[in-house]
Order: sequence, then C-alpha cells, then structure tokens
Amino acid sequence: MAYKVDESGNKVLDKIPNYKTWADLESCVNKGLTKSIGVSNFNVQSLMDIMTYAEIMPATNEIELHPYLAQEGLVKFCKKYDIMPIGFSPLARAGNEDRHGPKGIYDTEIIKEMCEKYSKSPAQICLNWGISRGYTVIPKSSNLERLKDNLAATDFSLEAEDVEKISSLNQNFRICYGERLD
Repeated sequence: MAYKVDESGNKVLDKIPNYKTWADLESCVNKGLTKSIGVSNFNVQSLMDIMTYAEIMPATNEIELHPYLAQEGLVKFCKKYDIMPIGFSPLARAGNEDRHGPKGIYDTEIIKEMCEKYSKSPAQICLNWGISRGYTVIPKSSNLERLKDNLAATDFSLEAEDVEKISSLNQNFRICYGERLD
C-alpha cells in the first residue's frame, strides 16, 4: 500500500499496485542506493505474487511473530525461499492490556516454567524462542535496563522440545492492527 498527502494535508491511500512499487525499490538496488529490499506484513499469497514479477527477491518479510501468533506456515515458506522473517512484537504485550485476548504471555505456565529452567526473564525466553526458530526479532523498548535484558536473550539456547512447548501457546492471536475494530 502506498499513501499520499491530499490537498488538505491528510494522508490517504494511493492506489499504486505492488508491482510498480517493487520495481521502484529494485531500481534503488540497481542504482546502489540500498543493498537489499524487503516487505512487511506479506502473507504467503502476497509473497507468491511478488515472486512472479520480482527481478530481485525480497530479502526480508517483517511480520507479527510471538508465541500467541507463531505463523508456522508463513515462517516455513519464507525460509524455504530465503526470505528472512523479522518478528515484530515478539513479546506479545507482556501484560494483560488487551481485554479481548489471552492473558499476558508472561503469565502463562509454560513461560514461567522456562524462566525457572533457564534462569532467564520472560522477555529473554520469548525472544530466544524466536531466535531459536531461525529468525530475527525486534523488540521495542526505550528503557535501558530492558534493552540490556533483551540483548541477553542471545546468550543461551532453548532446547528443541522447549521451543515446541512455547510454540504450543499459539492461538493465531494478533495484537497489532492498523486500527482496533472494537
């Protein structure tokens, strides 16, 4: 999707097909303005579409990934075609801020069990789960202590069966929407 600013200064949808936008991005690579290009929030169908016309394949696909939204099929598809998944919101809103969804990820018995087993924080367990599944995670924080805690998620490895246990928390529950439809 592309946006433009209308005469009133409002951001509005500009109906430009993905193939045109992708061609413009490819020209940035060809001109040496960037080394690689990727997509965000593309599902398998959208990725298959772009693969029919792309001269340069997407290097990445930034998607919502956390234990409540494991997206196994999409992750597998991306990896099969050398598109690196990048998981945003990897902590699935740690607390129970969303009254419409499951309880906070940190409050699940599985995450508590993993914290005890590995002597790690819930954030470190969730981040390491994503890393153990073979993709990049991008947690959001401006708190220095949490940033340090997040970096320490790379200094251990979850056992394969523990990755599977955490994956069992999947509920196909999205926490990120352009707008909430409450």
